[in-house]
Amino acid sequence: MDSLNKFNDSINSYVFFLNVNDDLPREFYLLAKALSLANITLIPVSKEDLIKLTAGKKIIIMTIVKDLLSYKKFLINRKSFLDMALMSNKISLIDINSFSPLVHSKSIRMKKYYFLGLPLRTDEIVSEVKKVVAKDGGNVKRWPGGIKGKIPTVGLG
Repeated sequence: MDSLNKFNDSINSYVFFLNVNDDLPREFYLLAKALSLANITLIPVSKEDLIKLTAGKKIIIMTIVKDLLSYKKFLINRKSFLDMALMSNKISLIDINSFSPLVHSKSIRMKKYYFLGLPLRTDEIVSEVKKVVAKDGGNVKRWPGGIKGKIPTVGLG
């Protein structure tokens, strides 16, 4: 609980929502609104966007899988990208799922994998996301789009 007390509500953090379906689920909008009250921005992204975002940066990803079709698409993303990114500690994954958690061999430890079994209330999810951001979110407090270039003003004139 000490990490929650250290959580700075004045700093805006970013959590990326891996969308496995064509349309965003209704839960995304509910979570985005609830997380915005905690100064956490939920940003929807595709697998291709995540591959670009993880180039040299550590990010937090959230997924919600509640039906079989979404689960099949999630497994495809997991095999092609998520497993390797988790093992190399490039991402922290918050897996909100009505199925079982990811299973790996004993030799592979995933320190940044957080499983939340459905059903859950929105406030429970927000509480867990805040814990993950407080623990792993040191590198996600800045917008990942980069910094606007500035023209030096010293020596001009």
